[in-house]
Amino acid sequence: MKISIPINLSDLKEAKPVPNGRYGLTVASVEEGESQGGFPQLKASIAIDGHDDAPNLTHFISLPSPGDAKSQAKAIFLARFLNAFNIPVEDDGLAFDTDDFPGATADNLELSLSKPDDNGNVYNRIMLPKLPDEEGARTAPRPPQAVKA
Repeated sequence: MKISIPINLSDLKEAKPVPNGRYGLTVASVEEGESQGGFPQLKASIAIDGHDDAPNLTHFISLPSPGDAKSQAKAIFLARFLNAFNIPVEDDGLAFDTDDFPGATADNLELSLSKPDDNGNVYNRIMLPKLPDEEGARTAPRPPQAVKA
C-alpha cells in the first residue's frame, strides 16, 4: 500500500542542541516517576524559546524523601528549579503542585552542552542559578564548562 504524506522525508534533518548561552525556557510537560535507585523524581520536558529546531531538554528533578542521605542537596536543586521557573511553593514551604509546571517560564537561563555520550550525542543542560541571597539578589550561576569536540 502506497501512503502519501504532506512532508518531504528527504528534506528532514535531526534537531540539534543550541550553543552555550542564555535562553528563555518554557516547561512543556512533567512526569512523576522513580529514579534508578527507587527514589521519587520528576522528569520535565523543556522547550528553548525561539528555537523550534532544537530538541526539548529533558531535566530530571530528584525529590527529597525520608531515609535519603542526599535529601538536603536534592531540596536545594528542587528549590533552585522552582525559583528559576517561578513555580509557587505553599506558604509552609513543604509543598508545590506539578500542575503549575507546564507553561512555566524562565528568562535568561544558562544552557551548556553535555559531553558526548557513548553514541556521540550531545545535549543541552540547564545551569540553574543559586537561590537568592538574604537581600533578594541572585548569585551568579557557574560558568559553562568547555566542551571538547
